[in-house]
Amino acid sequence: MKRFLLFFLAICFVLTAACAQPDAAEDPTAAPEDAGTAGEETGEPVSDTDTVLPEAPIGTDRPEEAASDTDAPADASPAPETDFTALTAEECVTDAAERPDVLPRIVLDCPGAQAINGAILAEFGQYADDAEYDMHYEVTKSGGNILSILIVNRTPMNDVVLYGAYNLDLATGLALSGEELLDQLGVDRDYLVQLETAMMGETFTYLYGQTRDMDPEFYDGLYARTTDPSNAETDRVWLGPDGQLEFIGRIYGVAGAEYYEYPLALGLYF
Repeated sequence: MKRFLLFFLAICFVLTAACAQPDAAEDPTAAPEDAGTAGEETGEPVSDTDTVLPEAPIGTDRPEEAASDTDAPADASPAPETDFTALTAEECVTDAAERPDVLPRIVLDCPGAQAINGAILAEFGQYADDAEYDMHYEVTKSGGNILSILIVNRTPMNDVVLYGAYNLDLATGLALSGEELLDQLGVDRDYLVQLETAMMGETFTYLYGQTRDMDPEFYDGLYARTTDPSNAETDRVWLGPDGQLEFIGRIYGVAGAEYYEYPLALGLYF
């Protein structure tokens, strides 16, 4: 009887304890079973107010890691050389392989050299192998940074000579047109036209002045054409060996060809 009474009391105690414990699965406010162990592995207490900072967005450097925009990679290649002002004219130009002593070739690695070399071949390459044409070139460096090339092509037609002038800015590696050369030298075009027409008038008089009495009207007409401002040259201009600005003067002739071309200096030094 006593054993039965003890067994009955034990059963009641177990049932009472079970009823006193709420079902964690049914109570939405119950804490997870391992909530109290979050800090047990590290030994550090966990506070409800601790905030975990998010990682920085991709592509955004933290202040201490930000690099300067001007920092170049350690293996960056140097910029190509464009300043050739320290070179002499002889170091800049050699004979073209097509015709030594006849056609020049600029040996510099720059856009202007490629442009000028191509223009020379296009304009004079067809005459290079013709024995009837007497061709040569002159190269000078003046003004500190101007490389000038003059092509002289003497043709078999009434001793007509054709000229080609080319200019390269050694400081930038760019080819210069006649207009661009004048801009760089600061030469006013109106003033240039005055100088050129005056020089061509003097040249015409020197060549044909003694023939005026033979036909004054014809002579004066040729003189007027020669000295007309529209006959001035602003494209084929270059710097000569002494740094003097030169141009190709078109002189209308009293006999032979309609006109002849002459390289003339203007008395302007750079």
